[in-house]
Amino acid sequence: MLLGAAWGGTAIENSMLGAAHSAANPLTARFGIVHGHAVGLMLPHVVRFNATDPATARRYAELAFAAHLANPAEPVEVAAARLADCLESLLPRTNLQSSLKDCGVQEKDIPQLASESATQWTAQFNPRPVTVDEFRTIFGAAFNASLNTR
Repeated sequence: MLLGAAWGGTAIENSMLGAAHSAANPLTARFGIVHGHAVGLMLPHVVRFNATDPATARRYAELAFAAHLANPAEPVEVAAARLADCLESLLPRTNLQSSLKDCGVQEKDIPQLASESATQWTAQFNPRPVTVDEFRTIFGAAFNASLNTR
C-alpha cells in the first residue's frame, strides 16, 4: 500500500492533474461524492474530450496499446475511444453509481459545476485547453451516462 501511495503521489506531482480532477473537486464539495469516485465519473468523458486533440489521442492510443485494449494497426482515434470505454466500464464493476444523475446531481447544477471547474488551478494542466462551455458538455455527458447498458 505504501508503494502504491508513493506511486500515486508521484504521478500527481508529475502530471499536475487536469480536467477530470478539476471537475471532481466541485462534485465532492457540493454533492459529497467521494473524490476518487468523482474523478472516476468524469475521467472517461474528459478522455473523450481530450482525444479530439491529435497529439493527445496518440498518447491515449499508446496507453490503449500497452493495456492490450487496441491493436497498434488500428487508428489512434479508435484506440483512444477504447481506452475511454475501458475506463467507463470500471465504475459498474465497483457497484458505484456511474452517472451524475445517479449521484443526485440535477441538470440545473451543470452550469455552476462547469463554472467552478474552469476556475480550478488543475484545469490549466489539461492536455488541451478546456473552457466553461466545454466543461458543460463534459458534465452533460457524465450526467447522461448509462454505463450499465454497455
